[in-house]
Parts: sequence; C-alpha cells; structure tokens
Amino acid sequence: MKPELVSPDRAKSAATWKNLFAAFESALRLLHPFMPFITEELWHQLPQRDGARSIALDRFPEACVERIDEKAELQIAMLQDVIVAARNIRAELKVDQKAKVGARLSTSTQAWEIVVAPNVNTIQRLGSLSSFNLQTHEQMPFDASKGSIRTTKDFELFIPYDTAFDVKAEIARLRKDRERLSKDIESKQSRLGDQTFLIRAPEHIVKGLETTLAERQAELEKLRERLAQLETL
Repeated sequence: MKPELVSPDRAKSAATWKNLFAAFESALRLLHPFMPFITEELWHQLPQRDGARSIALDRFPEACVERIDEKAELQIAMLQDVIVAARNIRAELKVDQKAKVGARLSTSTQAWEIVVAPNVNTIQRLGSLSSFNLQTHEQMPFDASKGSIRTTKDFELFIPYDTAFDVKAEIARLRKDRERLSKDIESKQSRLGDQTFLIRAPEHIVKGLETTLAERQAELEKLRERLAQLETL
C-alpha cells in the first residue's frame, strides 16, 4: 500500500487511506472484547463519524460476502511466492540489504504471466531488485553456474552473480562454516556414542541432541552443495 498512500493521484491516495483505516478499524472492533482498553484508545485515534463516543457502542464486525475476492487472494499469493523466492536467494547469497540485484523469472503457465507482468514494480520494490524480467520456458534456460535458481512447480527464479556478490569471500566463509559444522557434528556424534552418557542422560536430552545432530547434518549437506557450486565458477 505504501506507494499508493503517497501517490500523486489524490483520488487513488484517498481511497487507499480509507481502505487502510477501514481494515484497521474493523480489526480493533474484533479485538475489543479481548483487549478493551487499548482498542478503545486506538479507536479514538482514527477518523470517526460525528457523534461516535466509544468502540464499545459500535457494531461487532460481520462478514461482507461481496468483499470476498478469492481470485485476488490467489493472485496476491502468487506474487508473494515470487517475492519470497527472491528474498530467500538474496539471504542465501548474503547480498547486502541495501544492494539491489537483477532477477529473471521463467514460467510456462500463462496465468502467472498475466499476474506477474502488471506487478513488476511491486516485485522489484519488495524483493529489492534492480530489474525483473519475465520469460517463457521456451527461451534460453538459466545457467546454474552463473547464478542462483529457485525452482517451484510454477516458475523458476534466477538471480545472477554480479558485483553485489563476492564469490571468493563467500567461498571462504562457507569453508569456515563447513569446518565449524563438521566439528560440531563430530562432537555430538561422540556424545551420542558414549554409552555412559546415554544411560545417565534424561530421554528428552538425548532426543534433543539427536534432533540437533540431524539438523546440523542437513545444514552441512546444503552447505557442501552450495560450496561445490561456487567452486566451479
């Protein structure tokens, strides 16, 4: 909503503010029976009609069937999938939060093209992307050795390595993490191999250690895959 709130189009901006207030005000009325004092205080901070005295005297919200838009909710979920994928790749690449990177999305589903194409600016803004291009599966496939790819049943999102990503520094960091994880795994395996510890330790402690060991091993496997990919560059 943020860009619409400050839109130079006054009518669009006003409508966005009204929708925001309406949603927040309804949420306050829903919460009021459980949080009466703070909802009352916040309710008075919102624009209210003349003569309004208390949230307690207002009607409890009721579902408005004509405002339920399953198609819109599905489209928002589709956009969220793309944005989350972009953010996850950025996190994996350890890209600085202020740095923006380009991305390309490939899909064979026309519905995705219809939803994504008009919302490129939103995807770029929320995904911290400098550019965002949409292509079909029939076009040139992405080269995994030149960037990171997130694959789903509906699309592939590709973010190439560029100046925002220091490959050598990332390799050095991953090697250190590999060594740290390996030592941690060895330590936990040693404890679980100690029969005296297994006999004396409470069951929940042993199970917790086994769970942590499995998590560390999975983490190490992913790290090795990532390191192998980078070392081929």
